[in-house]
Amino acid sequence: MPQPAQALCHSILSRSRPDHFGPTLLSDFTLDPAQPVPTQTLLGPLWSLYGLDLAAGVAVFVETPPELDLSTAAFVQLDQFKHALRVITVAPPDLPAVAALMPEPDQRIFLFSMGRCGSTLASKMLAQVPGVYSLSEPGPYLALALARHTLPRQEQQTLLTSLTRLLFRPRSPLDRVLALKFHSQVLFQADLIWAAFPDASFVFQYRDGVSWAKSFSRFMQMMNVPLLLQGDATTFSWMMMAAAAPFSELQALHDTNQTLHHEDLLAPTWAQHMQEYQRLRSLDMPIFPLRYDALNADPAGSLTALLSHCGLPPLNPDRLAQVLSHDSQEGTVLARSAAPSGFTADNATRFRALLSRVAPGLDPDTVLPV
Repeated sequence: MPQPAQALCHSILSRSRPDHFGPTLLSDFTLDPAQPVPTQTLLGPLWSLYGLDLAAGVAVFVETPPELDLSTAAFVQLDQFKHALRVITVAPPDLPAVAALMPEPDQRIFLFSMGRCGSTLASKMLAQVPGVYSLSEPGPYLALALARHTLPRQEQQTLLTSLTRLLFRPRSPLDRVLALKFHSQVLFQADLIWAAFPDASFVFQYRDGVSWAKSFSRFMQMMNVPLLLQGDATTFSWMMMAAAAPFSELQALHDTNQTLHHEDLLAPTWAQHMQEYQRLRSLDMPIFPLRYDALNADPAGSLTALLSHCGLPPLNPDRLAQVLSHDSQEGTVLARSAAPSGFTADNATRFRALLSRVAPGLDPDTVLPV
C-alpha cells in the first residue's frame, strides 16, 4: 500500500487560540522547523488527530503526555491544545493511507446534536461503559462541516471516512467501541457519515426551542459575542451557528445591515437542525432522538434507553451515579457556575414569533417520535 509522501514533525514553541470552540488550526501553535518522520510514528499511543486545516492544506496530529486520557475530556480539542507536546502534519490527500495503518473498532456510535442539549453528559456516560472509547467534539469534523458547501461531496466523504478511522486510539485491547460526540454543525453531514458507516448507531440530541435559545445565548455571551450583533459579529455567528449555510438565508429574513438580536439567528438555526433531523428520518436513517427535557427529568432512564439503542449493556449504577453527580462541563469555560444568560422573556417571545415565520408548523415544544 502506498505511503504518504511525507509526515513532518515539529516541537511546539508556544500556543495561542483566541476562539476556544472554533476550528482547530495549525496556527494554534508556533512551531520550530519541520523534521521528516516515518508515517508509522503516528501509530504511537500518544499521538491523536487534532485538526484539519484546509486553508493550510494539512491535517494536524498532536502528541500528548501518557497520563492524559482524552476520553475523559469534556471537549477533547481543549485538552489536546493545552497539553500538546509536538505536532505532526500530513497532507489531506494522504490521510486514507495513514488511516489504513490504524486499528478498526468492532462498533461505532455517533452522537449528533443541536448543541446545549446534554450531549456532553451522554458522551461522558458512554465513556464509563467498559470497552467504549468515547471522544467529545474532536476538532477535525468542524472544519469539514464549515466547508460543506465548497468541497465536493465525494471529497468530504473520503475525508470523513479517514478522520473516523484515525480517531480510534484504543487504550487497551479491551476498547472495541468508538463513540464520537460531534459539534452541532456536523449534523448536516450525517448522511455522508451514514453512507460511510451504515452499521453504526446514530443518535440525535435536541431541546425545546425556547430553553435551547436561552442556553445558546448564554453560550454566545461566554464566547464574548455581544447581545446586539452587527457586521462581522453577525457574519461569524451565522457561519458557526448555521454550519456555513448561505448568508443569503439570513438576509432573506432580516436586514443584516441593521443591529440584530441573538434570537434573530437562533430561531432559524434551531429550525434548521430540527428540519435536518426530519430529512434524515425521511431517508430511513436509523437515528434515535434523545430530548434534553427527558434527559433532565429521568437521566437514568434516558441514558439506559440510549445504551439499549446502541446495543450496549446498562451502566453500572455506581458509575452512572458518579457521572450524574458532576457537571459534565466542569473545568471548562462552559461550567454551570459561569455567568447567567441575559436572555429575557421578551427575547423568548421574539424567538417564538420569528420561528413561526421561519418554519410555520414547527412547534418549539416539538417532541420527536422514537
